[in-house]
Amino acid sequence: MCAKTRKTRSMIDKYLIGLTYFLQCACLGNPQLLINVQNQGGEVVQETITSNIGDDVIILEFQRTDGTLITQLIDFRSEVQILKALVLGEEERGQNTYQVMCFVTRFMKSEFISSDAMAKLRQKNPHTVRTPEEDRGKENFTMTGWIHLDKSSPISRHISYLCSEAQDSTYVRDVDIKAWSELPGASISNLLSAVQSFPIFVANIDTPSVINNNNHIKPIANSISNNNNHRGTIPPAIAAQLHLNAKSTMSPHNSRQHEQTETQSSTSKCNEVSAIWAPCMCSLEMCIGWYPCGLKYCKGKQQPSSDSVNAINGSASNSYRCGIKTCRKCFHYVYYVRQKQQCLWDE
Repeated sequence: MCAKTRKTRSMIDKYLIGLTYFLQCACLGNPQLLINVQNQGGEVVQETITSNIGDDVIILEFQRTDGTLITQLIDFRSEVQILKALVLGEEERGQNTYQVMCFVTRFMKSEFISSDAMAKLRQKNPHTVRTPEEDRGKENFTMTGWIHLDKSSPISRHISYLCSEAQDSTYVRDVDIKAWSELPGASISNLLSAVQSFPIFVANIDTPSVINNNNHIKPIANSISNNNNHRGTIPPAIAAQLHLNAKSTMSPHNSRQHEQTETQSSTSKCNEVSAIWAPCMCSLEMCIGWYPCGLKYCKGKQQPSSDSVNAINGSASNSYRCGIKTCRKCFHYVYYVRQKQQCLWDE
């Protein structure tokens, strides 16, 4: 192992020790599980799952075999999921020791057991290697903007501290902003003030559109990606206005040149870009190998379980909670980076 790699590993180990200490202090008194999980490559990783009933939050964390540290925070009150990735840098290629990205999306409460149910889980065999009962496949997300951490509390008050090292790399989608704005007590203006849209050339603004009788622009298609599975768009009216503003400041020659670059950049993935300092669309995938995705109910008188990680306290009635359903799920994110240097793994 080269000296730079050893130095990087040492710094990350110190970071992880500090982070573990922080989590232990922050979650003192909150139930915590250590779960050994076998990934798809046959390797075993250890997940730490902490439940905070007071904040109605669950935190799941593990380190991948490549050194990447993954943190998943579920904020049930705000219907928010934060997936944070700390990726080791390639110092020999000019990267920092590590970089941190946060992806903030809407969370459906039915996809994870509640913080209260999570707090009641116990396991008598902590060394058992767990495998999920159901593989929920991969969900694709195309992010459309950044979150200003100092204004992020209307989305979730947990973003600012969890993503404190991702000041310029905390991402969100406009479709989720719209969904959160419809929650009771939400303010669309406060939500929008927390978000900055990606530069206009990320969006495909040359997509045909029509104007209906109410003078509203109706896009025929304006997905950032050509992959229909990637959800998330920049509103066409905003995109068109920003495009006009940008063109008005250019000479005719530069405007034509800009339009050609803009069209090319709108579909350029980082693995298709050769210039290391050029902007592009980066891809990152994270998989949660094991998590409690639902409760199981049994009929009849409650019986004790031999392994309490699969049992939750319930009353002795005709139907009682007798275990959990476990799942595996992957998340694939596409997002804008200002330089390909920030996305060297996507090659």
